[in-house]
Amino acid sequence: MSEPAKLPLLVEVGCEEIPARFLEDAQTGFAKNLEAALREARLLGESEPSVESYSTPRRLLVRVPELLETQPDKVEEILGPPVHVGLDQNGKPTRAAESFAEKNGAKVKELRKVTTPKGEYLALKKTTRGQPAIDLLPGILTTAVTTLSFPKSMYWVGKSGPRFIRPIRWLLALLGEGKQARVVPFEIAAVKSGNQTYGNRTAGKNPITVQGLDDYSKKLRTAQVEFIPEQRLEWMMYEVKELLEGLSLRAVEDKWLEKWFVNSTEWPKPLLGQFDERFLRLPREVLVTVMRDHQKYFAVEDQQGKLQPRFVAILNRTDDSKGLIRQGHERVLAARFTDAEFFWDADQKVPLRDRREILEKVTYEAELGSYGEKIRRMRSLASLVCRLLESAGRLTPEQTKDVLESVQLSKCDLTTQMVQEFPELQGVVGGLYAGAQGENPQVADAIYDHYLPVGFEDRVPRGVVGAVVSLVDKMDSVAGGFAVGREPSGSSDPFALRRRG
Repeated sequence: MSEPAKLPLLVEVGCEEIPARFLEDAQTGFAKNLEAALREARLLGESEPSVESYSTPRRLLVRVPELLETQPDKVEEILGPPVHVGLDQNGKPTRAAESFAEKNGAKVKELRKVTTPKGEYLALKKTTRGQPAIDLLPGILTTAVTTLSFPKSMYWVGKSGPRFIRPIRWLLALLGEGKQARVVPFEIAAVKSGNQTYGNRTAGKNPITVQGLDDYSKKLRTAQVEFIPEQRLEWMMYEVKELLEGLSLRAVEDKWLEKWFVNSTEWPKPLLGQFDERFLRLPREVLVTVMRDHQKYFAVEDQQGKLQPRFVAILNRTDDSKGLIRQGHERVLAARFTDAEFFWDADQKVPLRDRREILEKVTYEAELGSYGEKIRRMRSLASLVCRLLESAGRLTPEQTKDVLESVQLSKCDLTTQMVQEFPELQGVVGGLYAGAQGENPQVADAIYDHYLPVGFEDRVPRGVVGAVVSLVDKMDSVAGGFAVGREPSGSSDPFALRRRG
């Protein structure tokens, strides 16, 4: 028996930019949808390589290296009536046997007896001829795209049209390689498939005609698109290292930011900028947060880990020959740092201890009262926990005093301008302000750490004082959430109780 013919399949969904946080799941989901449909359609052999998937912000790409050109024939054994019903006493077919054969487009003489756990039955072997892949793929591809789910999606052709994360702008679908490659015809929201794709926005708007993956790879890279995410990461980090190595500097390691850049660019290119050294008087945590969370820059440090007045932005283009992009980034960052500098100085005119009364006017949760009330609940819990730990010899009276003091000050930074502008620094700012205002280092560290851990893989508070404060904060949040009927469910966790617990 000859080996069935196989052809490569290349499919690309081109769209407006997909948000970085959704891209990996979209890539994986598209590949899973397509592979499941192809296997159900018997177009993938049992030992065939799995579907390959790639992505950039503007495209979801899948390639099937070896797709069966035609479905294998499907042979089924169809059970009919029991023998004692299908044959009379003389072994002649009854009307029941004739009806069964007619229903399945067969002749009575094709029926045979089979033994099953329930007894003997008449049966029929039915062969369904396999269809060409090119005839099956339009429906398969349409379904694979339109059933792709996202946390958020949109209509872009009216509510009667399909939903997708962003408007689809082009569809590429090729069966085969080279000049023999054929377009798989399908259509979604009036966008018809073809043999054309598009490059990076900065490399022009003209369509690019391709004849398969090899041709696609060469032409896309010429058009400033690296469609393999792992390759974008490797290339980006190599160039960042090269950019800084000559200055004996390095980027502050940040895996989350690396992934964000990879999922936000098609042709990542690092750009080195700088800022006024005067801003280095601000705490490292503040500077890095502004650069990382608000501007999406790599912070830069020397080989000893000391922060430097530089940053690395990642462009989605080849260069900035006139320096205009760099200057723009520097201006924006300077404005951000100026704000942070103002907040740092202004906030400390009102010490943390003097902010406790303000917490009475800050709502924690409508049914659970203000943050002032939360602090009182935490203090009661802390007193109980500390007594138990002291009696077990795990906590000293001095540490108990530090725990209670830390609880009193733990939420005061919520009233500061710094946290209101940079909410991701809550707790951290409180610890920094406590240290700057001469509080006990144990207390400052406990305030700094008391939101930790945020997840199972997160670090824990540095000392026992911080651990106790963190514990009672989470105990109050979890108990309060359940008390007012806000327990977490599969679709909702309003107080982030799963993380806290």
